[in-house]
Amino acid sequence: EGQFKAMSRATRILAANGLLPDGLEFFVSPQLYDFVDMPAPVFTKARAAFARGPVRVPSYELLGPWIDRARRDLLHVEWHDKAPKLFWRGGMRSFNACPCSVDKLIWPPRWQAFNFSRMLSQRHVVPGTCPDLPPTVCHEADAKPHSCRCHRHITNATTFEWSNRVRLCALSAMYPDLIDARLSYVPEETYASISQECRDREYLAEFSRPADHAQFRYLMSTDGSTIDDTRVYWMLSSGSVVFKQITPLLPYGVPGLRPWEHFVPVREDLADLPAKLRWARRHDAACRRMAQRA
Repeated sequence: EGQFKAMSRATRILAANGLLPDGLEFFVSPQLYDFVDMPAPVFTKARAAFARGPVRVPSYELLGPWIDRARRDLLHVEWHDKAPKLFWRGGMRSFNACPCSVDKLIWPPRWQAFNFSRMLSQRHVVPGTCPDLPPTVCHEADAKPHSCRCHRHITNATTFEWSNRVRLCALSAMYPDLIDARLSYVPEETYASISQECRDREYLAEFSRPADHAQFRYLMSTDGSTIDDTRVYWMLSSGSVVFKQITPLLPYGVPGLRPWEHFVPVREDLADLPAKLRWARRHDAACRRMAQRA
């Protein structure tokens, strides 16, 4: 509902300023992202790299007071006072590549063609099972013959290591001098099979506000279930360097940023993150200029 209200407000403003053609008709997508080209104008907050038709627009949080409050919460911290370490806090969210065809024949083969690091799919080939998942997910898969049946697109006990955010927490445990990354919450109903594993590995921590992030020189933007649709925008105002995971999902505005000028690009599987953090420490002046340009 928020997306539609925001789009209605935005289009009225555009029309009042003569920036829309008379009689324009279009659709507003309720999807978290779109991957299909439609024979009509579709406004969406994110699309897959291979879908050329949908028009990206800001998510509703960016068309209201939310983003202003988030930016006000960012305390100004001088560069030399920021800890030279990457900081991340966020919820357990996940989307993994899987071999099943979901609804459309072009999905996921065309997706996989743009999945630059393939989500480590060659390492993890065992599908999940219904005991690992909420019953509603299994029932939905059983009821729809064309839906995903392998369950590998959902992070569960079998696919635990696939998750972007699990891998980030694992890197934090391996490189504590470089990375401080923890999960601030794990939805119990959806991730019941892995919540205890996250606790056992000490991947959980308290929620952190934007002001807490501003205490560090390096911040991480990583996809969850879909795009990192709001975090990356206030991070660009933090005075810290954004390390952006490169994935096939393209939210509004991000394609206008230039890697190594506005952010540090990171592989989808995060394998190069430690090396790029070491690079950042060696090139402190360049990173400070990058944060200012962002």
